[in-house]
This record gives sequence, C-alpha cells and structure tokens, in this order.
Amino acid sequence: MPVWQKNNQDYAQQINNYSIVIVTTSITLVSVVLLTLVLYRRNLEKQAGNKLLSGQKEEIAHINHELEALNEELSAQIELTHIQNSELERLNGVKNKFFSIISHDLRGPLINLRSIFSIYRDGDIQEDEMAMMLDRLEDTILATGEFLDNLLEWSKSQLEGIVITPVDFDITDCIASNIHLFESKIAEKRLRVSNVSNGAVIVHADQNMIDLVIRNLLSNSVKFCKAGDEIGLSANINGSVALIGIHDTGPGFSEADKKKLFSLEHIVSTGAQGEKGNHLGLILCRDMVVQNNGNIWLESKEGVGTTFWIELPLA
Repeated sequence: MPVWQKNNQDYAQQINNYSIVIVTTSITLVSVVLLTLVLYRRNLEKQAGNKLLSGQKEEIAHINHELEALNEELSAQIELTHIQNSELERLNGVKNKFFSIISHDLRGPLINLRSIFSIYRDGDIQEDEMAMMLDRLEDTILATGEFLDNLLEWSKSQLEGIVITPVDFDITDCIASNIHLFESKIAEKRLRVSNVSNGAVIVHADQNMIDLVIRNLLSNSVKFCKAGDEIGLSANINGSVALIGIHDTGPGFSEADKKKLFSLEHIVSTGAQGEKGNHLGLILCRDMVVQNNGNIWLESKEGVGTTFWIELPLA
C-alpha cells in the first residue's frame, strides 16, 4: 500500500476517533445541561414550596396571635363579669342588711311613741308618769336620730364609696369640742370625763370623718356608763403616728361580743338608763379610720371597762 494511502487511512481513523470523542462529549454536555435544568426546576419548585409553606406558617402564626388576643379579651370579660357579679352580690347584701336594720331598730321607737299617745288619749297616766315617759321618749328619739345618721353614712359609704378630703388639724380640739357637745348628758348621768391630751397633736385626715368617729365612741361611753363612772380621752404622738384613746369604766365587752363589734352581725344593746345602742356606728368608725390610712382596735374586759385606740397619720 502506498504511503500516502496509509497516511490517509490514519487521518481517517483519527478523524473518526475525534468524532466519537466529540459526540460523546456533546452527549455528556447535553446530559449535564438537561440534568442541570431538571435540578434547577426542582430547586425552583422547592423554593416555591418553601415560600408557600412560609406564608402558611405566617398565616397560622397570625391566626394564633388573633386567637390569643381573643382569648385574653374573653378572659378579661369573664373576670369583669365575675367582679360585677361579686359587686352585685355585695350591694344586694348591703340592701338586705339596710332594710333589716331599719325594720328592727325603727319599729321599736315608733311602737313606743304610738303607745304613749294611746295612753295619753285614754287619760290613764299621771302627770309625773307622763313627764318620766317623755324623758325616756326624748332619749329614744335622740338615739334613733343618731342611729339614722350612722345608718345613712354607712349606707352611702357602702353604695357610693367613702370620699375623703384629708387636711391637717389638731385632734385635741376635736376631742374638746365633742366633750362639750355631751356636757348636758354627762352632767345628767354624773359622769367624770377628762381630757388628758398633752398639747397639740396635728393629724392628716378627713376632719369631718374623724370628728364623727370621736363622737360615736364618746357617745357609746356616755350611753353605757353608770353614774360615777369615768371617761378619759387622750391624744399623743407615738412614733410616726398619732395615738388617740377613749377609755371608760363602763360594763366592758365579753370575748364573744368583742369579735362581733366590727362586723355586720347586728347587735342591739341597752345603756345604763335604758338607751338603745347598736354597733353600726362602730362599723362606720372602723371604715372611716381605715379609709384615712389609720387603724382602730379595742381593749376591754367585762365588768371593768373598755378602751378604744385609734392610730392616724401625723401631718
């Protein structure tokens, strides 16, 4: 075979080999491109799926947030309803207690008054007996008026809440003015009343309320003490507070009665001259003292006497 022919065959063989390589490479490249396109498409689909899933998660989180807000609002409404129900029950109890006290304590004086008028019309009573009954009736009317004042104040405080207007004032002046207010009754019962306060004691509280507290406590002492008993009032500075004391040598209280003095368990008691007394005034005293950032308590022994202590903030 000639040399040129052999060279041609070699060239042809090389070209054939190159063609195979090129075809193989092209197929490989096409496969790679197709695989890349498939992977790219799958990646796009995956991204779209992730985006959709992320959107669904955000929507679920938003819904959960709204549900939590609705749950909190529902809980607040339930709590408000519970508070309103409790307040309605309390006000209903106040109303029932109010009417119970009125029917119990106002019926007696009215019956007595009607009886006196009936006896007077029938002419079955002597002049001296009539005078005695009128004196007793006067005491009853005064006690009933005091009771009504306390009842109205207590009812107002329970239904509307106590509104205080604190000012600086001398509690010793308040004590002296209340002693002066009861001078005639003190003289009539021949009581020994003393004010042992040491100088001015300036407190910061609602003056009208504290004046009512002192008046109620002094009235109780005057009412339940017998002729010759002693009543002592004092006001002193004790550390960071003013300490007011109202002591009497009256009948005192039993342990059982002491536990009920500041509660709504209504107790009617009789003074040394038959005066009617109730503990509503003491409940009002406690509420007013507490509203003025103070404290009230008592020390008492049956047959020995009673001391009421009041703490009030200094000016």
